[in-house]
This record gives sequence, structure tokens and C-alpha cells, in this order.
Amino acid sequence: MLGDVVAEHGTVELRGEQALSFVRARQVYSDPTFSDYGRMERQQKFLSALLTKTLSSDVLFDTDKLTRFVNAFAASTYGENIGVDEMLTLAQSMRGFDAGAVEFLTIPTVGESNERGNEVLLEQDSRALFDAIIDNTPLPGQEPDQPESGDPDEQRAVEQPAAGAVS
Repeated sequence: MLGDVVAEHGTVELRGEQALSFVRARQVYSDPTFSDYGRMERQQKFLSALLTKTLSSDVLFDTDKLTRFVNAFAASTYGENIGVDEMLTLAQSMRGFDAGAVEFLTIPTVGESNERGNEVLLEQDSRALFDAIIDNTPLPGQEPDQPESGDPDEQRAVEQPAAGAVS
């Protein structure tokens, strides 16, 4: 049991171990789901806040802060064929990116645990979601953006919206 992770109400800035405990906690008394779905939602909120903070001009345009962030991120995560230099390049390419436009999703499951305590994927729905992300097409259930004009040439030139982030 972690005990109190956040004792205050309202907006709170989490750092270090407190942030780690917030995203790892499995049972939170204020969470109406009292489940892994609540934990996933907290993780998504944390990632959204982290992305917003990282993409702020306070970090993104300050080379020293950006370098410290990328080094800390690299030391805390794992990725194949990506190092600090690639992450710095990625971060700098995101200048002007709207963090609020990122959509977090949970992989589709049957909604209850199996006998081993694991969620069972809805394989066809999951495959459709990953295909949309890979192909950069609208997510399942989303319609592509249509131009307001009735000009068919404009309609053919419309780009598909980006798929978004998945946890």
C-alpha cells in the first residue's frame, strides 16, 4: 500500500517519486472504478500534463532545460534505436505542436479480467486501431475531416487527421 500520494485537493504539481506513485497506484479511494482502468486514466492524464509542460516555450525553447528533460527521459524509458540525439531532434521538431490535440486511448478489451487476472483483447478492434495509427488514417469510428466547400478537387486534397497516442 502506498498510503497518501496526493493529500491536497485541486491542481497539484507532482515530482519524482510522488509522480511515480501517482501513475503506479492500483487502488485509489477517490477513483470510482477502483481498478486498472482508473490507473490507466491517471497515467494518460500524467502523460498529457508532461507533454503540455515539455512542449511549453519554457522547456522547448530553453536548450538547457530541454537537454536535461531529454536526458532524464532517456534514463527512465526504453526504446529501440533511439537515443538522446534522436529525442532532442524529435522534441525540437514538435515546436508549435498542440499538446491538447493528442488523443489518448486504451486498447479495446472485453472489459473484464480472465481467470489469470488479465484483460482479454478484442483482437479485431485492436488490429483496426493499430492499422489506423500505422496508416495515419482516422481512428475506428471517426470520420475524416471534410472541407466546407462542395468543390470535389478540394475534397480530394484533404489530409487525413493524425491518429493519436495510445496507452
